[in-house]
Amino acid sequence: MAKRYRYEKRPMILWYGKMYYGAGNLGIAFVSQTMTGFIMFFGTVVCRIPPFLMGLAFSIGVVWDAVTDPLMGYITDNTRSHLVGKRHGYIVAGTFLVALSNVLLWSVPMSADSIQKFLWFLGATILLQTTNTVFSTPYNALGIDLAGDYHEQTTLQTYKSIFFLVGTISPTIIMALLQANPSSGFTDGRLDPKTYLDMAYICSTIMLLCGFISYMGTFSHVPRLIKKEHCKRQMVPAAKSLKEIVGEFFYVLRDRNYSAIILGYAVSMIASAFLTGVGLYMFTYTFKLTSTQMYFLLGALFVSIILSQPLWALLSKKLDKKPSLLLGVGITLAGVAFLFGVFLNLGNVGGQEELMTLLLPTLAFTGIGIGSLYPLPYSMMADTIAYDSVKKNKDRTAMFTGFMTFSFKLSQAATLLIIGIMLELIGFKTDTGADVYVPPYSAEVGLGYLFCVGVAASLICGMILFSRYGLKKSDIPTHEEVRTPSFEVDRLVSVLEMKEKNRKKNNVKD
Repeated sequence: MAKRYRYEKRPMILWYGKMYYGAGNLGIAFVSQTMTGFIMFFGTVVCRIPPFLMGLAFSIGVVWDAVTDPLMGYITDNTRSHLVGKRHGYIVAGTFLVALSNVLLWSVPMSADSIQKFLWFLGATILLQTTNTVFSTPYNALGIDLAGDYHEQTTLQTYKSIFFLVGTISPTIIMALLQANPSSGFTDGRLDPKTYLDMAYICSTIMLLCGFISYMGTFSHVPRLIKKEHCKRQMVPAAKSLKEIVGEFFYVLRDRNYSAIILGYAVSMIASAFLTGVGLYMFTYTFKLTSTQMYFLLGALFVSIILSQPLWALLSKKLDKKPSLLLGVGITLAGVAFLFGVFLNLGNVGGQEELMTLLLPTLAFTGIGIGSLYPLPYSMMADTIAYDSVKKNKDRTAMFTGFMTFSFKLSQAATLLIIGIMLELIGFKTDTGADVYVPPYSAEVGLGYLFCVGVAASLICGMILFSRYGLKKSDIPTHEEVRTPSFEVDRLVSVLEMKEKNRKKNNVKD
């Protein structure tokens, strides 16, 4: 075994530093979850925009967001500032811009016609997604920069995921409280447009607060990160043109480990688009739950996801990351299968009380599995970047995390467009002129099939892709290796290539 050289250890980020960093994910989660969880319902049922147009507007915005992620990654990777480093300047600017554009999105003039509302949503969505990119891409890359060793990467991503999940469940609770007291003239708060605008003001305020906490709480690490950057100056420069950026993307797709994580995450998280994009319709019209019952079930799901985060951090140490992730996806599939069985036997369920008795533990169990999809893929992505940065002698942290976000958002955009088309095909059309929309029976049944089949198919495909990931703890270079001066780079590349050859050789023997 080659002698391992020791260099200055990279300082560990303490628990409160992880809290400060994770707070930024709380703010952006409030904004993102409110948009993805309620925008389709708000646009189709409250604003009476045809589902296809609403899905088209949101999909165009998400595609635009996806395209700008790698570009923002290139910009932040190549930023040089002795005052705020590579990431912090964009984080503080993005915080303010996201808060402003979020309020604009929900301020749609209700007196406008359907086409005017569609154009409003299209423009506001593009603006919000652009500002989201300005914040999120440098923020995600900062987490990889800050983390310590192999397991601390998972720990930091766990902190980040917990804040994100708190930001995911909280809008559901707050929206339930807002809609419990609708404006005069509305018997159901879900149909009151004022509740959605009030929610936007709350989300933007939280975004401002959390963004600045994350900025100030991690700013003390800027000198250390700048010093680390000096150690990387002799690496091959990152892509400098659009053609080179596109070339980097196809390099990612050809690499087995990158493609397994990036595509596996994008495909498996299609389940979240069905959960938020179709789940609200299914619980309202198929299961015929009240607003309180629906939000209670969603709350149980998200609480289960949050509480499972320490479990997945522990299992990743015991089993390693890939086996833990595959176990989590399997648990989620089992929960969805049981939910599908409840749907198929809905006529045999005695009443709403019995239905809630079946749905509550099912969603809580499913949430445990879904919890694995938040910290583990990003932690595995960070490992792949560390492996690649030494092997290829090139730092592309933010660009590659941008590619991951690009693929994820592209899949979300395609899914939302498909959902809009499918809602039209099953007969869910809200522009009927009736004061309160009541879908036909065929649409109620179609929502159940669309939800269960869509979630299950995405999870199965995600599991197949994740199974192609080949890195283990022993393959990941230590931080002493990552920080090695240029005269040691060739030696480390040879070590990594030897590890890769041995792994392939062992796979052939197996």
